Amino acid sequence: MKQIELKTIENDDGGKFAYKDVLLAKMRVHPQGITLDDMEKRALPVIAKLKHANKNVLLEDAEHEYLLKRLQLPDWGTADSAIVQLVGDVKNAPTVDVDALLEEKTKSPSCDGGATSA
Repeated sequence: MKQIELKTIENDDGGKFAYKDVLLAKMRVHPQGITLDDMEKRALPVIAKLKHANKNVLLEDAEHEYLLKRLQLPDWGTADSAIVQLVGDVKNAPTVDVDALLEEKTKSPSCDGGATSA
């Protein structure tokens, strides 16, 4: 599984660039269209995980690959270094050992990294 930190950074105009909001928008909007099969099996599960995540989101490897492909499509409406950073962060998302993560959570119940694996 891959863990993506859902941080908020500053864009080139000095505004806020929230990873979660941008990722949700990229998963929801498909300018070239989306098949019902892709919607049900690929897009909606990632959207659900993003919606329920706080600080981090955990994605299966196939979900991570799908998200990365969506981010690399040439449908960005603007050029901004925040976009480049987001795509790099998603591309280089660390692999996490879910068993170790669950063990860590049970040891420290107050430690909520916001990761989901739904």
